[in-house]
Amino acid sequence: MVTYILLIALVNLGLGFALAVYHGRQRPAMVPSAPWVPPQPRVEAPAAATGDLFPVVTEEEPVCTETEDASEESGTSCQPSDAAPDQEPSPTASAPDGTDEVLRREPSPGESSMLALQAGVRDYEETMLEVSDDLRSPDSSPTAEWLESRIKALDRVNEQYLEQRNTAYGCFRDLHRDVGEYSAISGDVQEAMDRQSRQIEESNDRLGRLDIRADLEESRRRATVEAERFVEANHQVRDVLDKAMVEIARHEQWLDAAGGATDTDATTGLPNRTGLEAELARWWSKDVHRVRQLGAAMLDIDHFSRLNERCGQRFGTEVLGAVAKLVSMETRGSSIVARYSGQQFVILFPDDDIREATSIVEKARQTIELTEFQTATQEAHVTLSCGVAEGNSQDTSESLFSRLEASVREAKRYGRNRTFVHDGKYPTPVVPPNLVLQPRTFTL
Repeated sequence: MVTYILLIALVNLGLGFALAVYHGRQRPAMVPSAPWVPPQPRVEAPAAATGDLFPVVTEEEPVCTETEDASEESGTSCQPSDAAPDQEPSPTASAPDGTDEVLRREPSPGESSMLALQAGVRDYEETMLEVSDDLRSPDSSPTAEWLESRIKALDRVNEQYLEQRNTAYGCFRDLHRDVGEYSAISGDVQEAMDRQSRQIEESNDRLGRLDIRADLEESRRRATVEAERFVEANHQVRDVLDKAMVEIARHEQWLDAAGGATDTDATTGLPNRTGLEAELARWWSKDVHRVRQLGAAMLDIDHFSRLNERCGQRFGTEVLGAVAKLVSMETRGSSIVARYSGQQFVILFPDDDIREATSIVEKARQTIELTEFQTATQEAHVTLSCGVAEGNSQDTSESLFSRLEASVREAKRYGRNRTFVHDGKYPTPVVPPNLVLQPRTFTL
């Protein structure tokens, strides 16, 4: 079964990253924001599907070609066309009947290639989660050959993932090498990918040194640990790509028009970092004098890495989705709950002051504390460390989120599972209200 999964994963990874290169080559076109579609039911692909996955482009389009001075990571050089890719499209056009027809915003090459990079990273994570599940499964009856085949398959997936990730990123970088605003974006993404590459290399080395036939069960345990390290390293790349998309949106000035795949987190269904920033930008654009109140909160799941180590990355991912649902249920209809990064969520409270926001956050925190998350074979409790702040007339998204992050750090420093409020100068602890809540069970 896992061999079939890994075969399909190789195909999916190739297709995902091919989109990055393809969209990096093209001029902008009037297409939906998302250059990818949700995963469809898996069907077995022929072996030939793992061949050349990169589309052929015409001479008029920017072309990625192999060059002698190309980056070692990408092996390609991407030359943009003479067209101005960052030119703002007209928001409307005349329809045949003379009425104004609203057109969807066209993605730039940078946005399109970043979306496809994100899709490829998600596909790789899903593959590693499936492998981890298979290695952990109590129903498996492992043999040395069984484990050896999985380790070899892991090596193949990692090799192809790194090759196609680097090629796709190389095209993104080369298309924007002369745009100063992209320097920091490219640097952050490259640093995250370098860390992931080192993690994969180190884990592959440890897997290669396992003495499987001497101690099968210990080798299986250690292989499971390494598979989940692949996932953890991938999370860091995912979070950096989310931040990069926000910076691209700011530079290209489409943040308040974000939509679709650009602003939705695939794991929780909530707005992602781009979606959160877009909602904040839209709110402030409607309140240019900053006279309306805006509460904000950050919620961070405590010891989430320990949960992943103990119960597996798949269980941790399901708990993350469950926490997202419960927190969303506890907020008011006008509130905006978003996944900020990793195990962190941010809530915006339009027209609510800091007192009202704190009350809602405390109820959510205590609700999560009393909830048992369980599957047929596992169960766990988690807690939240929370920070609350209020927007002011001088705020940017960075300054507001910085106060929330500082408050969460204080909550964790003082023992976790508590809430701190930032008064504009420093965080202070909240005395927990004595709420009458009942324990509950959430079946994953």
